[in-house]
Amino acid sequence: MTQRQTLHNALPILCAAYARKVGVDIVIGGQSAYTNGKTIVLPNIPDTWDNFDALWGYLAHEAAHVRFTDWDVDFGRGLLKSLFNIFEDCRIEQAMIGLYPGMAHTLNEVARYMSHAGHYQIPTTDTHPAAVLESYCLYYVQCRYVGQHAIKRELEETEKVFRAVFTQGAYVRLQALFRRVPAMASTQDALDLAKAVLAMLEDEARKEADDRVVNQPPQLPNPSQDQDQNQIGDDQSASQGQSQKGDDSQDGDDQGASQGQSQKGDDGQDGDDQGASQGQSSKGDDGQDGDDQGASQGQSQKGDDGQDGDDQGASQGQSQIGDDSQDGDDQGASQGQSQKGDDSQDGDDQGASQGQSQKGDDGHGGDDQGDSQSQHQKGVIARTLDATDDDHLEDAHECLRRDLESVAEPGTPLCTTIHQPDDSTSLQPSAAEALKQRVRLTSSSIRSQLMGLVQSEKRNGDRTARSGNRLDSRRLTRLRLGDTRIFKKRVEKKAINTAVHLLVDMSYSMRMPLAEGSIPYQVANEASLALALGLESINGVNTAVTYFNGSGYTPVTSVIKHGQSVANNSDRFQCLPQGSTPMAEAVWYAGFELLQQREERKLIVIVTDGEPDSEPAMRDVVSRCEASGMDLIGIGIGSNSIKSFVKQSTVINRVEDLQRTLFELISASLLRAS
Repeated sequence: MTQRQTLHNALPILCAAYARKVGVDIVIGGQSAYTNGKTIVLPNIPDTWDNFDALWGYLAHEAAHVRFTDWDVDFGRGLLKSLFNIFEDCRIEQAMIGLYPGMAHTLNEVARYMSHAGHYQIPTTDTHPAAVLESYCLYYVQCRYVGQHAIKRELEETEKVFRAVFTQGAYVRLQALFRRVPAMASTQDALDLAKAVLAMLEDEARKEADDRVVNQPPQLPNPSQDQDQNQIGDDQSASQGQSQKGDDSQDGDDQGASQGQSQKGDDGQDGDDQGASQGQSSKGDDGQDGDDQGASQGQSQKGDDGQDGDDQGASQGQSQIGDDSQDGDDQGASQGQSQKGDDSQDGDDQGASQGQSQKGDDGHGGDDQGDSQSQHQKGVIARTLDATDDDHLEDAHECLRRDLESVAEPGTPLCTTIHQPDDSTSLQPSAAEALKQRVRLTSSSIRSQLMGLVQSEKRNGDRTARSGNRLDSRRLTRLRLGDTRIFKKRVEKKAINTAVHLLVDMSYSMRMPLAEGSIPYQVANEASLALALGLESINGVNTAVTYFNGSGYTPVTSVIKHGQSVANNSDRFQCLPQGSTPMAEAVWYAGFELLQQREERKLIVIVTDGEPDSEPAMRDVVSRCEASGMDLIGIGIGSNSIKSFVKQSTVINRVEDLQRTLFELISASLLRAS
């Protein structure tokens, strides 16, 4: 690390400020990015990364999850979970923007980044329908309700694909369900909306299945009539506007023609036309005899020169054409289907989707059923509901997480930083009073010596004034000239303007007795309390005391925060030593706290008996503190390790020397400031 890298632009400092603002815990360290429901963990991203807007967007999104997502709700699996994630992400981001309106810009910028990075992709008609549905839902709610206009193009293009792949009914019903998005107030609401979309799809899938059942061919006896010039059949229940034509001697039964039906027969037509829907036209030319059943609105069935067959259930606008003695069953073709047979085609063509073309030339016979590559809509919703894990849309935030991990500095050791430490527990009243009594004499002595040193340094001669309590006899002659500046006033430099943060090692080794029988952590407790009480009495000094150890998730424990009264919180000077020595984490925290203070001078004092958990991390943060104008003082208890990290350091071999050493170092530092 270079001296140019300061605390001000360091990711741990920025994230700590962000965490304090939005009320979440953010930890920096290692190579992974994740959220455990309570804390956001980020990798060590270099200060020089060009996409910090994406990082703040990631933090905003994950912070919204921490604050607003109920992690006890069962999110489901498969398509349900994917839809839930989409609606829940929208809900929590809306809630975050409600609390912090500036988040709208942050979230739009991260959407812009993910669009440029290819994490928001536009599906095609070849994309699995589950991914098409999820893409459309994602872009719709994020663009329309969260305000991420950076993905407007993705929404417009995906909507075209969705309408081409799914039925009009599914599109209209999904639009209605989207209206429930602004009213979502909880994680359960988001899950209920996802279930509603799933129920709608299941209903649409049943309609698809029902249509296929209705269009199945009935069990009819094989006709034994002449098929050359006399085609016999029944045309039943043709839908509105259906056209059935036959030339020369059509004989058949057309049943149930509705209002406005036109039934025409040329050259000897004999038959009953029943059940054709309104405006249906049934025509027979050239001796056509056949059964045409259930053709939908606008269907056209034509047979020339001896057609014999059953055409059932063709949908709106279907055209079934047979030339030269066609005999076959064409069943269940959907809207606009074209089925053609030339030269004696005999076969069953079933279930072709809208616009499907089935052709047979020169005696072709067979069944073409459910070809997914040639279908347009049939089975799309069923495929959506049956989607496997690989068929779903990839989570864009998961892609962003991988981006963050990929730019993390390789080999950088874990260094946990957190904006809000645990508070130390209070001593029992009797133990707290005993501690005060033990340090009272020491703290009084330190206070007197510090005040004496500071006062002697602050004096800077006298000056004359027009008012005061002391006359300057050498200036009395000024009265003859009308100059009333004859009073003497002492001039003092306001030099003591320092924030001091005392860091005390409370790792396991601090509880091991030294050769003379002293226990380091007990003496460190008393020394830090005595020094804090002494410093508190000096105007211009702002003191904080923090313990650090590696026993828990939070590496630091606050005893006294900046601005708090030491005398009123002396019962908090206790901590049971345990764990390792997260010294770098403690310095990061102290640096963050000192940056928030108004005092011009910042001082960090480190008391430790060993080496930090991570030497590279310790060197990094010390270098940044020095580059930011902070002073550091190190005191090693029976260990020279601190000298390799902090230039201004000393080592004591007896724990009883800690109070005297602390006093000397702090005094020298304060005097340099004057």
